[in-house]
Amino acid sequence: MVTMGCDGDQYTPTVADNGRGLPEDVDLVSEKNLGLRVVRMLGEHQLSSTIEADRAGRTRVTIMFRPRNRR
Repeated sequence: MVTMGCDGDQYTPTVADNGRGLPEDVDLVSEKNLGLRVVRMLGEHQLSSTIEADRAGRTRVTIMFRPRNRR
């Protein structure tokens, strides 16, 4: 499930699964999984954002970012 929130000038897209979720021993920073790498690269490098993962029940990853000023 993908949702998008907006609070003022901060956007918060969230991706959640409905499966088993991510195990606690998976490190989101150093994981080699392609999907997690894409989320991390998009969030950190393209959007200069903060990424949060909630593993209670199903896994939910939220990227929080503000749009860049356009020139």
